[in-house]
Amino acid sequence: MPVIESKFVRKLIRRVQFASIVATNPWQGGAMYKLIKQPHAVDSVSLGGLADSPLIDRLKSSQLISTGNVLVPIRVAENLYLKGCWDDALALLRKTPGRDAQMKDGWLSLFRGDIDRAKSIFSAAIDRQATKIEACRNLALCYYIEGDLDRAVETVTIGAALSPKTSSLMTLFSRLVRGTHDIERFLEEKMRIARNGLTIGTSAQFIRACGRAGAIEVGERTARDAVVNHCQKHAGAAPLNGAEYHIETGLKKGAYSPGKGEKVLNHIAQVTQSSGVRFFPMGGTLLGLVREGELLSWDKDMDFGCLEEEASLDDLWRIFTANPYFLPMGTVEDRLIKLQHVTGITVDIFVNFSDGEGRWHGGQFVRWRDRPFELRTANVGGREFYVPDDPEAYLEAHYGKSWRQPDPHFDVFWEAPNVFAPNEKHRYLNTIAKALQFLSTGALDKMNIRLERARYANVADVADGYTFVLDLYRAFAP
Repeated sequence: MPVIESKFVRKLIRRVQFASIVATNPWQGGAMYKLIKQPHAVDSVSLGGLADSPLIDRLKSSQLISTGNVLVPIRVAENLYLKGCWDDALALLRKTPGRDAQMKDGWLSLFRGDIDRAKSIFSAAIDRQATKIEACRNLALCYYIEGDLDRAVETVTIGAALSPKTSSLMTLFSRLVRGTHDIERFLEEKMRIARNGLTIGTSAQFIRACGRAGAIEVGERTARDAVVNHCQKHAGAAPLNGAEYHIETGLKKGAYSPGKGEKVLNHIAQVTQSSGVRFFPMGGTLLGLVREGELLSWDKDMDFGCLEEEASLDDLWRIFTANPYFLPMGTVEDRLIKLQHVTGITVDIFVNFSDGEGRWHGGQFVRWRDRPFELRTANVGGREFYVPDDPEAYLEAHYGKSWRQPDPHFDVFWEAPNVFAPNEKHRYLNTIAKALQFLSTGALDKMNIRLERARYANVADVADGYTFVLDLYRAFAP
């Protein structure tokens, strides 16, 4: 009579098999890698109790660490760093061969404040084709942190001129650009090398840089070239890739997983405790924590604020430069500081100023005004945070009375009820950049939704930006 195995029995057998693999040959089938990368994917039963032991500490002293896949010690080093074992993480990387370990050493050294070592590693890596773009971006960041903006812009410009796939470089450039002279320098270097054009994604980032510099004509010309190149390469609209793009928004998915987001929340809470500055979630971060109990899946970065009486922009720079988990990546007109967390997540910290009408904070091309508010502690998303004393009223001011209903097309830069004092030329170019992102994913229907909303709200600069790209597409699409 055949034995009928239940799902529970089969699952138990797999657990025992996995425990046996880990105990006898940790590297077989990537078992140890799975443990390190996804520690919650395997419970203590699967490992026969091993998951409850100090696994990372055992790995530090194990000879196995240098005999398996080179990615394993890198992942172990990342986990060690996030646990606060910074020196152990760097020591592990420095005895691991290979360029990947060396680049990670430079990256974590930068977070630890050892800029000289980081510069040395990235300068050498620029000469290797496989690491050229990443090294240019990170070396530029080193110069920026040191205050050498000329060399930072020059390094970004050289790297971006070498390859069309330079999204990370162009994102940094859009944060470093100071005026039209930086835009001109970039174009001169691009023409001098003339090796590649820009992809539609890097064009969007360059147009954002043009918006910050006020180079309207250059931005429009770049958009035209990007649309023409896109139409030549794609006979029809590009298909929407569900693995990379939100079906709801038509834009790229958020930059972080829930696990990474949790780490950032924890580290912001630690900075609040150590600095005495009461950082509080704002914008989409607060909306997600209050409405969903978690971070929004389509958010691109995380937003926090502080009060001007507790910290200036200089104070924020000092606090986060000294923190081993955050790296300053730009400031915006004395209104906010942009940070990168060691996991790769971008964090915006807004200074909230007081005036006769309430409190206000601003981004690159708009400001938002709130009623006067103080801060209180509250449990949001399962943890204690400082929040505005009436978070529901605060969210209504930013997202309208229907803020409890998810709206993936809501654009806080022009639809927020409390938005004021926009730089319309900058917002126009930013809209063009966003329209190019819609075009690159084939989400023309999503772009048309936002265009109609902008027309209905009579926001001319936003409507003009979407119309500009759609007209180009209609003119050059086959």
